[in-house]
Amino acid sequence: MHLSDARTIPQLLADMDRLGDHPAVVTAGTAVSYGELSGRIREAGCAYLAQGVSPGDRVGLWAPNRLEFILAMLGAQSVGAAVVP
Repeated sequence: MHLSDARTIPQLLADMDRLGDHPAVVTAGTAVSYGELSGRIREAGCAYLAQGVSPGDRVGLWAPNRLEFILAMLGAQSVGAAVVP
C-alpha cells in the first residue's frame, strides 16, 4: 500500500491530514488528531514567521519530548527552517 509521495515530514503530515479525527499524537491525558495537528503546526509556523524566521534559518530547540516539542519542530520545518535539537 502506497501512502504518500512526500519528501519531507511537513509534506507527509499534509498528506495525512486526510485521516481527520484519527489520533496523530497521544500523550498522558491528551490526544491530538491529524486534522488538529495540521492546524496547530500552521499556527506554530505563523508564529515563527511573525518573529522573523525565514526559510534556510536554523532554529534551536531544547525541550522535553512532548507535544510542544513536536509542534515547535514541525512548525519550524513547515516554514523551511532547519531544526537544531
